[in-house]
This record gives sequence, structure tokens and C-alpha cells, in this order.
Amino acid sequence: MVNLFCTENRTERNESMEEVFDYEKLRSRMKECGFSQDNLAKSASIGRTSLSLKLNNKVAFTQTDMRRISKVLFIAAEEIGPYFFTPLVQKTELKGRGG
Repeated sequence: MVNLFCTENRTERNESMEEVFDYEKLRSRMKECGFSQDNLAKSASIGRTSLSLKLNNKVAFTQTDMRRISKVLFIAAEEIGPYFFTPLVQKTELKGRGG
């Protein structure tokens, strides 16, 4: 028996909300290890344009991408989460406050 409530919620979420992640920790690790986007793309066998699109939330990272990048940047499997799955929090300006 299919729970229609769960099915409707899942469909609604997928249509109205794309997940956007903050890759700042990944970018910091790249810098720490001396990699530019171009160098990392080559070392991880990922297209340069593809990596740029992924780092800018235009295209999602695949599991293979994450595994390859983690290997190049010496990120342990159990530590992948903060590098690839930190939700992006939009910064908003506080209006009406001095400063």
C-alpha cells in the first residue's frame, strides 16, 4: 500500500526546491593543498567546465566526482559531508539598522 501523503510531499519538494550547497570548505581545502580549479579538474579526471559548474551549484556533484576529489585532496570518506553537503545559507541584509 502506497502512502499518498508521502508521495505527494516528495513530489512537491522535488519540484519546488533544489538543494544548494556551500562549497567554501571544499574551496579552502583546494587552496590549502595548492590546487586551482583547473589543476583539481585535471588531477581528478573531471572536465574543467564541469567542475566550475558544480562548484557554482549549476550541476550536482556525482558520487564518482566526490570520490575522485576526496582522493586528490586527501579527504577521508567519513569526512566528506562538510565538504559536499553543507547547505548554503543565504545572507540577508538587515534593513533599518545603522551601520
